[in-house]
Amino acid sequence: MITPNILGILGFGLALALAALEICRYHKGLQLRVRQIDLIGSSGDIYLVLLLLTFVNPALVGKTVYHVAVGKPNKKDVSRPNYQYEGGHRIARVSLTNDVRIYADLEADESLEVPLDILPRQSQSGWIAVQIANVEKVDGIPKVRLVVYAYDVSDKTVAKFDGVFELKTHSIS
Repeated sequence: MITPNILGILGFGLALALAALEICRYHKGLQLRVRQIDLIGSSGDIYLVLLLLTFVNPALVGKTVYHVAVGKPNKKDVSRPNYQYEGGHRIARVSLTNDVRIYADLEADESLEVPLDILPRQSQSGWIAVQIANVEKVDGIPKVRLVVYAYDVSDKTVAKFDGVFELKTHSIS
């Protein structure tokens, strides 16, 4: 027969285990994924690329991203293209800095706007445009290794993605 003392100890152990589980879930970090990459065009050795970023928040508290940076490891060959707003700021036209004929139109509800609040156990996605220079070619196909960082209000890295992508004229998922 189980005595009340044993039930009390078992209940206390269960409470500690649940508290540890909640603490782990509370402190889970933000996850960053590049869901899709679209090559819009190129001029010389500069490519205009759209990245579909998804932030996943598995934690029990909301997270906020204040800044997103895209780069190549140890190089400064990635920059933001020209942004021109049209239609009452509903559409942003992004173009290469050296050739405005190569452009893409992003609607306001599709682009990634920071600061970005991600609710607990939710995800948010959006497109950002980057221009990439000095891309190496493997078998005639341009490939690039990109590192995407997300920062909070104190410039602390809250999420990071590192991956190698082929730049083709169709979507890569």
